Amino acid sequence: MEDLSKELTVAQKHGPWTIQELSQKYQNLFVHISEDQVLQPDGNLGRTT
Repeated sequence: MEDLSKELTVAQKHGPWTIQELSQKYQNLFVHISEDQVLQPDGNLGRTT
């Protein structure tokens, strides 16, 4: 299986969230699944898909 991870060199703001790392888990012609490590508005770390 090929490595689909993408590196994020600078944290990106997305509304009140800060995306710290992007990780593409799966992709084909119809579906794209990624997981992001984020800094939540309350200051806690989290993950979103």
